[in-house]
Amino acid sequence: HPSPTNAFRLWQTFVDNVDPLVKIVHTPTVQSRFLQAIMMPDGIEPSFEALMFAIYYAATISSQATETREVSLSEHRTSELAKYRWGLNHSLAAAGFFQRSRDVVSLQAFVIYLVGNKPYCHQLLIPCVWTLVSLAIRVGMRVGLHQEQPSQARTPFEIEMHRRLWWQICTLDTRSAEDEGTLPLISQAMSKTPLPSNIADADLHAEMSQMPKVSKSGTAMFYNNGRIETTQGLRNILFVDATSHSEEVEKSPSLQNKIEAIDTLENRVQSEYFDHCDTKIPLCNFAVTTIRLVFLKARLTLHISHSNRPVEWCPEIDDFLFNTSVDILERTQALVTSHQYERWWWLFRTYVEWDALALVLRGLCRKPDRTNASRAWAAIE
Repeated sequence: HPSPTNAFRLWQTFVDNVDPLVKIVHTPTVQSRFLQAIMMPDGIEPSFEALMFAIYYAATISSQATETREVSLSEHRTSELAKYRWGLNHSLAAAGFFQRSRDVVSLQAFVIYLVGNKPYCHQLLIPCVWTLVSLAIRVGMRVGLHQEQPSQARTPFEIEMHRRLWWQICTLDTRSAEDEGTLPLISQAMSKTPLPSNIADADLHAEMSQMPKVSKSGTAMFYNNGRIETTQGLRNILFVDATSHSEEVEKSPSLQNKIEAIDTLENRVQSEYFDHCDTKIPLCNFAVTTIRLVFLKARLTLHISHSNRPVEWCPEIDDFLFNTSVDILERTQALVTSHQYERWWWLFRTYVEWDALALVLRGLCRKPDRTNASRAWAAIE
């Protein structure tokens, strides 16, 4: 463990940089235990110790992005991460996580580790998130996170925390599958757990007998729920053909049907989230900006997957793909340069929009004098 002073600094960094985007722990409860543990590290339960090391790890990853403008990790940070990763693995093993564990705290630790790893796994020379997400899914299913049953003896607090954890796993599954060009492992039929509620941590406590009233304002769950609904809704639209049985393929939606489905989903997200968002609050503004970017990328992916070979694209499709790609590059650049978002740069600064970049370069090569050429070159540079 780091010194108590450094451990507390890492906890505060986690609360500021990581927790708003990965809302799977109840920060008041964890903070109380965390502060006790860093002052008396002997006798910590292995599962909670794993959570502590995951917090150190994710906080260290996130602070790299805010303290320097370099995308690559420094040698000092790499050394720190190796130490915390060793502590995490040791604690998970001691907690029986790799055997037949049903411990939710260990799974929270593992998921935080996966989210923190995602931007840098290739640089750190460790197994990619896509490989390890399957383990998180299996452990989550063993715990029963995927199918919420009325007969399960869980308190309202436990139900809410389990929902948060399961849907974070689902989002990881979808994003890692996208990165690797594969299908998500979690199917729509497999997951029967409702979405988490838009409730602030301050309104939750372990002894509660019923759930508090759901907030309409931008709590810390605002970003997470908006992202979850968007990611899972788009997954069901974009992957419907690949997940259909052979006899259902002929009945699969057309391109126009899917475009309309995306429009409907975006309108719902607009009414349920964006309309209640105060964009003067950085997290709310970040949520709106990133979710709109996800919808742009979904439309790009949809048109590419339904188009013929690039040489046969009609001028209308070609212009749509080019202009949408330029828009994606511009919005992404705005995200990684705006200092109001610097606390969250760690999540996406290493990600390159390769599809959009390739389509813009292709469009410029085929038609150098096109209308948005100067804007496109500026976006690339």
